[in-house]
Amino acid sequence: MIGQILKERYEIIEPVGSGGMSVVYKAMDLKLNREVAVKVLRDEYVNDEDFLRRFRREAESVQRLNHPNLVATYDVQVNYPPYYIIMEFVHGQTLDLVIDQGPMSYEQAVEYAIQITRALVHAHGHGVIHRDLKPHNMIINEEGKLKLTDFGIALTVNDDTLIHTRAIVGSVHYFSPEQAQGVQINEQSDLYSLGAVIYEMLSGQPPFSGENPVELALKHIQEEPDPILDYCPDLPPEIEAIIEKLLEKAPEDRYESAELLLEDLENIQKAGIFPVENRPRKVKPLTSIEKAELRRKKVIWMRRGVLAAFILLVLLLAGIGINRILFSSSGDSVLVPDLTGKSLSDAVAILDERNLNYQILESIYDKDKAEGIILKQTPTANSEVREGRIVNLTVSRGLEMKQVPLLVGNKEREAIAQLQNDGFEVRVVKVLNSTVEEGQVISQEPESYKRVPLGTEITLTVSAGKQKVKVPDVFGLSIEEAQKALEAKGLTLGEIVPTSDLSLPQNTVTAQQPGADSEVDIGTSVSITRNEGAQTATITISFDDHEESLIKVLVTDKYATYPIRVVYEGTHLKGEQPLELEFPIVSPATVEIYRNGRLESSRKF
Repeated sequence: MIGQILKERYEIIEPVGSGGMSVVYKAMDLKLNREVAVKVLRDEYVNDEDFLRRFRREAESVQRLNHPNLVATYDVQVNYPPYYIIMEFVHGQTLDLVIDQGPMSYEQAVEYAIQITRALVHAHGHGVIHRDLKPHNMIINEEGKLKLTDFGIALTVNDDTLIHTRAIVGSVHYFSPEQAQGVQINEQSDLYSLGAVIYEMLSGQPPFSGENPVELALKHIQEEPDPILDYCPDLPPEIEAIIEKLLEKAPEDRYESAELLLEDLENIQKAGIFPVENRPRKVKPLTSIEKAELRRKKVIWMRRGVLAAFILLVLLLAGIGINRILFSSSGDSVLVPDLTGKSLSDAVAILDERNLNYQILESIYDKDKAEGIILKQTPTANSEVREGRIVNLTVSRGLEMKQVPLLVGNKEREAIAQLQNDGFEVRVVKVLNSTVEEGQVISQEPESYKRVPLGTEITLTVSAGKQKVKVPDVFGLSIEEAQKALEAKGLTLGEIVPTSDLSLPQNTVTAQQPGADSEVDIGTSVSITRNEGAQTATITISFDDHEESLIKVLVTDKYATYPIRVVYEGTHLKGEQPLELEFPIVSPATVEIYRNGRLESSRKF
């Protein structure tokens, strides 16, 4: 199909993968100029109704889903050949390749588990069961985001449907006991498979292995996996409990829903993940076959009890005799060699040459001596002892390693206190930041999931808040000039409050808040007061009706100095020419005319 263009839009470039019933190609969306993945049903299956039905089911399933942790679906063609699904092309690598690169930190495993669970919450909420969860179907993109793909055997369900399957479908290393038995499938089957994936992320291998699919299927049904603590001795018990619950044989014993699992995982992540050393090991549960064999052997040993007691007595007497030979005071005297500073292997060789025995009395951390170096010995060097004497050794465990706690988002003082209490050195770097609150940790180095020697210097990058600037003096400037002056300092023009002052130029700034030379955060808005100047009001007063008129004109407006003022006052006789007055006002204004002490008229301007 190389070079073929589907729908006059998707140009096939090269194959990038294949599965049981389809081939995946890299293609170019010519319309949007972006890379896409094209999943095409193999030619040999285009006439096979079973495979065609499964391919159409996948197209139906993925079209109803849209989530950041699911590979996006852009287009489908399932009505006529070639049958294909157009999907997001993800640059990255599958989770199984990440697991192959070496042990994964607990933080990273929990983060990937959370992302997978979020995808399942979305899928299950839309009635879609994946049924083939495995690391090969999980892609980690270049930004570290996990995306779940390949719904080739997914089932869609509703409240009125019970799903059964009479064939083993899915990846045998990860499928649930009910899938192995061919019985009812529900959302808990996906959760079991997720438990197997988390187990592998932490241990480096799936819960069960076998020479053929049938053997693996029986192990999923009958056996318990090796305790995860065999691979992760310091695994926090909260994570161990989640894995054990997910891998329960009975679906009803697992999590009731992906939402509840997600809540537990997110709580663990928020609380911080701290390894727990010297955890007691749990005894691996016996299988039904092992229990039957144990009962059979118990009967045999009961019959042989007398013989066993006799053999035990002989061995005890022999041990006593050997002990007397080895540790009796008889034998030649030797000088105890100086073993301090030597490696354990060299020390053992030296002791062997002098016919001396040894035991490791304790193993302690030491910042100066590498792991396996002898720190102390008893008896001391050059002591005279008999051959066969035991020399007690104290051996270095090297530098004590400790996981760096998660500090991003904490207050500076709290983060420093926690690091110092944990035995780390601290270095603080302050940087200006417009989005993170002052005094809050923005980043840390090393990162929280790493284990480093105790005493390592941890660098905290802490927000120093926004940059401070001085507010410029914009008094007397025009609005445009004031805005430019503020923006030059990284400030913004805020509210403009109108006023009028006849003593100052019109349309200029007469006040500002905050005031000039105030220190404020960059980006702060500054409010100003603008002088709108004055208007002119004109009125006419006649003198035809009264023998004598005492005229008084009163103005009420927003004039800055005198908001209520008398603009005219005088006496006029009957028959005089009308009086025309012009005077400044600040709109909106009210002009009232009083004649002989009575209000004659009132006008709005």
